[in-house]
Amino acid sequence: EKEQCLLIEEMALIEEAELFDYLCNLRVEWVTTKKSTPVVHFATTKGEIQVEELAFPRSSDDSFKGYQSRVSHDYNSLTTLLYVRNASPLSRHLRDKVEKVLAPIWISGRRWNRLEIEVYVGRYSWTAIGIHRERCANIHHVVSGNKEMLSWPPRALEANPLRSDVALGGSSEEAASAGLLIRPDCTKTVARRGQAIYIPSK
Repeated sequence: EKEQCLLIEEMALIEEAELFDYLCNLRVEWVTTKKSTPVVHFATTKGEIQVEELAFPRSSDDSFKGYQSRVSHDYNSLTTLLYVRNASPLSRHLRDKVEKVLAPIWISGRRWNRLEIEVYVGRYSWTAIGIHRERCANIHHVVSGNKEMLSWPPRALEANPLRSDVALGGSSEEAASAGLLIRPDCTKTVARRGQAIYIPSK
């Protein structure tokens, strides 16, 4: 059976205000404890840089729009990405909503033993991690704005000899120069607020 990306119908997973409050609270916890979980990364036009308190939303930003305006000014970069891994402790409410999003896929016979929630916040045309393969299946749910995902069949991507999960030429410039973006087998899927994209493993 041929696997492909699927656009899951609209569903309100979490309100922007709830996610904003979570990240504001995470900033306080991160500054106080510097815990390893959840794992936080931050990137600008210069690439990934060391995470500091400035990178997190704060209550005085009022909203993600205010946060984006401030953080772009603070780092002198229109492109920013705050990435939180293993955000599962966000709330039981969120986990319940995630399970509802996954229900149509589970009905089709696909199930996973482990569920990890990640959060991406920012304004960027290309994610800092570039083109890569995942061992696990992924659901990308859009809380605000739009998200475009590109995918290729495995044969289209040459693995980086140093990291097999990362494609050789995974940056936007390298992908464009290699012709990956105009290949007929490149699938482009765009999700708007409230929609989710399902990407199979590998």
